Amino acid sequence: MMRATARLLALATVGATTSIGGVAIAQAPAKAPSESAAPELEKERLQNGLRLVMNVDRTVATVAICTTFDFGMNAETEDTAGMLTIVNRLLLAGRRTPTGTDAVALVHARGGRVSSHIQSDTASHCVELPAHSIAVGFWLEAERLKPHSLVKTGFDGRAKKVIEELSAALDAEPYGRAALRVQELVFQGMPGYSNTPLAAVRGSPPDYDAARDFHRSSFTVSRGVLTISGDIDPPTVRALAGEHFGALSASDTSSTAPPTGKLRQTSERYAAVEDEHISSPGLFWGWPGPPKDSDEHAALLVATEILAGGAGASLSRRLVDRDLATATRPLHAELEKYSLVGFQILLTKGAMVRKAEAVLHEEVARLKRRGPTAAELARAKRRIHLRRLLGLESNLDKALAIGRYEALGRKDSPWELARIDAVTIAAIREAVARTLAPVRRTTVEAHLPLPPAGKVPTTRKRIHIVQSGESLIGIAKRYGVDVGHLVTKNGIDPKKAIHPGQKLVIVGGKPKKKPRVHVVKKGEALSIIAKRYGVSVRALTGANGLSKQKPIRPGQQLIVPEKSP
Repeated sequence: MMRATARLLALATVGATTSIGGVAIAQAPAKAPSESAAPELEKERLQNGLRLVMNVDRTVATVAICTTFDFGMNAETEDTAGMLTIVNRLLLAGRRTPTGTDAVALVHARGGRVSSHIQSDTASHCVELPAHSIAVGFWLEAERLKPHSLVKTGFDGRAKKVIEELSAALDAEPYGRAALRVQELVFQGMPGYSNTPLAAVRGSPPDYDAARDFHRSSFTVSRGVLTISGDIDPPTVRALAGEHFGALSASDTSSTAPPTGKLRQTSERYAAVEDEHISSPGLFWGWPGPPKDSDEHAALLVATEILAGGAGASLSRRLVDRDLATATRPLHAELEKYSLVGFQILLTKGAMVRKAEAVLHEEVARLKRRGPTAAELARAKRRIHLRRLLGLESNLDKALAIGRYEALGRKDSPWELARIDAVTIAAIREAVARTLAPVRRTTVEAHLPLPPAGKVPTTRKRIHIVQSGESLIGIAKRYGVDVGHLVTKNGIDPKKAIHPGQKLVIVGGKPKKKPRVHVVKKGEALSIIAKRYGVSVRALTGANGLSKQKPIRPGQQLIVPEKSP
């Protein structure tokens, strides 16, 4: 999730990695930082249970204060999807000072900034200020935790504004919605893993009572870690922490239950996302991966860096250097029991998605078959090291990272990359073969929106993904073209069957309104479905290229034709 003052945590840039709702897109290091050892941290615990972690860094006269909690989007259920995103944003502003001054305006006046950050398993509020204004930061962070931080007066209007701002922030990040859609599909049916800021945009604002109860049961000192990094005096910090946080109640000791659901994917999942803020198509591939603290996950991070990690990566050489793409990047997210690994390819105008996919298939197959070269392995490890160091340069970056590790109870530190260093060519080959299987892949394509109906040029090009049970006849009817058109444009042998997942190019055709689609349920027959929609069985079979004798299957999608006049 692009970091900016008082902006939504749903889109933030941390160091050299863009993270959208927890889905990180690795960026190329802008410069080579010097190697640095992990700092010595001072840790204490207040009587109410709040953990206090201090990192003294006198290289810059600023201080970052973050309050991080041991839950993130994994605290949301299907019924409360989007709640954390909205509540966290409402808390960002904090309360007004006793004199009525807006808290954020006060921080800005002191030369500081506030921000909030949501991951799948942690949530944070932060304030960064000149060291001499540290007391203001402690006051603001403590105010967010008080029971009456969410004010009832004007709540509905503020919640609606948050949703509007979040939607605008998502739109301002080209390809951002597509990246989040990957996570939703990879972990489909698994609330806590599939939840992203998109849920807040799609849903209605929560009512005040629900938001208040969520805040009081979740944002408590017993679940929080207070991290301070910068030019600080530890005794002064201890005194300020006791003054502002010491009186907060420790009565709540609840914890977030692990996300439920199991991975049940047996075939590739696909979605197309329209994005009016892009200039060319984008292709995203994602897979569910192993836990973030496993050797296999480290191997996959190195593998995705080898394939898509900027100029010099194998995909970049084959796509960017040949003007088929403008950029290739790794895609990843660290969740609780699983992770997400994959790739993002930004295509050039006019480039065919199918060509990029073919190159992706070949490069993944190469790693499965023989692994990377020694030079590729060394380059990928160097880039990961550089990106990690760049992501820990500022005091805000350090406070966030330390707070996240402490909240999750991790024994290592953000500066440790021992697992990455230990990755071997054989480990990459094995991890890629085990994880990056076609049947577990999710594909999301980002496209510019089609022109409004009636203004569609006859030469427009569309891509149709064949679904189970579809035929050339049914697809041709759906798009207003003839079967010969499909055969010619796609080089298809009309005597051979098409298969689910196959992509068909459709040029021209009559613009039609979006057809109705019925998903077959267990026990349904063609006659029952036809009767439900007031059409004949013959019309239903004709629209889908089906035979009356061939049974339909639960989950199969059927196009419902319009009623005859």
